[in-house]
Amino acid sequence: MSGMTSYFIRRLMLVPLTFLAITFMVYSILRIVPGGPIEQAQAAMRMAAMGEGGAGGGTLTGEADLQIDEEAMEELKRYYALDRSIPVGYLQWLGLWQRELTSRVPAVPTDEFKEELASLEAALAVRREAEEELAAFLEKRGLVHHQGRFYEPIEPSDMGEDLLSRAELLRSRSIEPHLPVQELLSEYDKALVDGRYLRRAETDDEEFLEEARRLAGRLEEANAAYETTVEETGHDLLAAGRLIQREFIPLYRLKEAQLALSAKLQGKLAGHDLVEFGGRIYEPISVEDLRARDEDLVARAEAYVDAGFARRDRLLDLLARHELTWQDGQYYERVDEVARQSNAELYETLDRLIEAHRLATSRLERIEREQGFAITDALIVFQVRRVLSGILQFDFGRSYTYGEPVLELVASRFEISLWFGLTGFFLTYLICIPLGLLKAIKHRTAVDTATSIAVFLGYAMPGFIVSLILLAGVAVHVEWLPLGGHRPEGIEDMGWIEALIGRARHMIIPVIGYMVAGFASMTILMKNSLLDNLGSDYVRTAFAKGLRERRVVFLHALRNSLIPITAGLGSALALLFAGSFLIETTCNIDGMGFLGYQAIVQRDYPITLGVLVFLVLIQLFGNIISDIIWATIDPRIRFGAAKA
Repeated sequence: MSGMTSYFIRRLMLVPLTFLAITFMVYSILRIVPGGPIEQAQAAMRMAAMGEGGAGGGTLTGEADLQIDEEAMEELKRYYALDRSIPVGYLQWLGLWQRELTSRVPAVPTDEFKEELASLEAALAVRREAEEELAAFLEKRGLVHHQGRFYEPIEPSDMGEDLLSRAELLRSRSIEPHLPVQELLSEYDKALVDGRYLRRAETDDEEFLEEARRLAGRLEEANAAYETTVEETGHDLLAAGRLIQREFIPLYRLKEAQLALSAKLQGKLAGHDLVEFGGRIYEPISVEDLRARDEDLVARAEAYVDAGFARRDRLLDLLARHELTWQDGQYYERVDEVARQSNAELYETLDRLIEAHRLATSRLERIEREQGFAITDALIVFQVRRVLSGILQFDFGRSYTYGEPVLELVASRFEISLWFGLTGFFLTYLICIPLGLLKAIKHRTAVDTATSIAVFLGYAMPGFIVSLILLAGVAVHVEWLPLGGHRPEGIEDMGWIEALIGRARHMIIPVIGYMVAGFASMTILMKNSLLDNLGSDYVRTAFAKGLRERRVVFLHALRNSLIPITAGLGSALALLFAGSFLIETTCNIDGMGFLGYQAIVQRDYPITLGVLVFLVLIQLFGNIISDIIWATIDPRIRFGAAKA
C-alpha cells in the first residue's frame, strides 16, 4: 500500500471520530443552554396572557395560571427527548439507542364496514328494546332488574346503620359500578343501582313473575346476540356510528376507570384543599411559615421557581427531601400522622383511591410495554414501537417550528443555496484568479495600486454588510432590482427567458455578497503565490533558456501558484452547499443558511442538528477533496510518503 493511499485511508477513518466529537459537543450545548422548547412554551403562554391582559384593561394573568401541569410537562419532555440524559439522547439522535415512536391507530372507516355497523346497530337496538320493555313492565310494580334478579328500592335508613356505614365507605373509595359495594350488599340480598339502594323483591303473583322472567330471558338473549355479533364482526360500538376494534375494548374500559378514579380523587382532594404528589398527600403551607422554618430552603426554591420549567425537576427534588412539594404557585407540606388520625376515614379513602389509580395506571403502562398500545385521555389509541431511528437510518426527526420532516426541509432549501453558492463560487474564481495574475505581473504599478484599494475595501467589509448597503442604498432606488427573495413571484407562469432574467435580477446583490466574502483573500493569495513562483529558480532557468514570458508565466508559474488556492476548497464547498447564514438572512433567501439561522434562534433542535450534519460532512470531505486536488496539481506532494 502506497503512502498516499494509507494517508487518505487514515483521513477517512478520522471522519467518523471528528463527526461524533463535533455533533456531540453541539448536541450537549443545545441541551444545556437556556431558552429551550419548554422555556419557549412558558414564554409563549406569558406573551399570550400579556396580550389578553392588554386587551382587557391591563390585567396580567397570575403566575400560577401560567404553569403547565406535571402531566403536560412530562409529555413535552418526551416529545423533545428531554426526559433522557444527554448521552442517551445523543445516541437516540444518532440511531444507536432505541426510542419510542408513536403512531395513531386509525379509526375504523365506517364506509368500509357498513354491513358490520348495520349488524351491530341492529343487535344493539334489539337489546335496548328488550331493556326498555322489561324496565317498563317492572316499573308498574316499582321494581328494578339487576344481574338476573328483581329488586325494589328502599330508603338508606332501612339498610341498617352498620351496613349503610360500610357500604357508604366502600362507595366513596370506588367508582361505577362500585363492585366492592355490590359484593358486600349481595350477602344481604341488597344492591346499589344508579345511586339507589335496593333489596330483593318478594311477590306471590306467579303470573307477574312468569312474565318478568320471560322478558328477562329475552334481554339475556339480546345481550348474548350482541356479544356474538361483536365476536363475528371483530368490532364494537363506542358511540353512535363509531366503531372500535374488539381487541381495544378492555383498553378503553381500563382508561375510563382510570379517568373516573382520577376525577374522584381530585374532587375529594380539592374539597379539602389537599394535593397528591408521588402517592403522598400534602396540605398547604404559607411561604412565611416555610421561611420561618428554613429561610435558605425557601431562597433556593424561589430561585428554581423563577427559572421556570427548566428547573422544575430540581425544585420538586429539593422540596421532596424536606417532605414538601410545590404546585400552581403554592407550597405544600406532607400531612403528618396527627392530622391523619384526626380524620382517619378521609385519609384512608384517599389512600385507597390513590392506590386504585396507581394500579390502573400501572396496568395501562404494562399494556403499553408488553403489547405496544397506549391510550390518551381523549380515548385515542396509539401504537407504541421501540425502534432504532436516527440519522443513521436517515430519520432526522420533525421540526418543532414547521412540523415537517427535517430531511424534506433541508432538501427543499438545498437547491436554493446551491444555486446562489455555485454562482458566487465560480464568479469568485473567475474574477480573483485573473485579477491576482494581473496584479502580480503589474506589481508596483498604477494598476496594482488601484486594484489594491478595491481589494482592501472588500477585505474591510463583510459580504452581508455589502449586501445590506446595496439593498438600502441601491435597490430601494432601482425598480428592477429586488429587495429580497430568491425568485420573482409567479415564476411558474413565466416563460423560460423571463424566468431566467427574473432569477438573475434576484441573484445580483446576494452573489456580490458571496463574492466579497472571499474576494480580497483569494486575490492577494493568488498574487503573492505567483510572485513567489516568479522568483523561483525554475522560472529563472526557463527565462535563461529563452522561453517567452507568456509561456513561462502561464505554463510553469501559474500551475504551481494555484496550489495554495485549493487549500481553501473545503470551506468553499461548505459555503457552496450550505449557504451563508448572514447573507441569506440579510437578503431574505430561504436557503439552508437562513433555515439554520432561524432554527438556532427558535431553538429548533432537529433542524439545527440536521443542518450541522450536512455542514460537518461537507467540511470534512471538502478538506479531503482539497488534499486530493492539491496532490493532483503538484506531483511533488506525496502525503504520507516516507522521508528519505
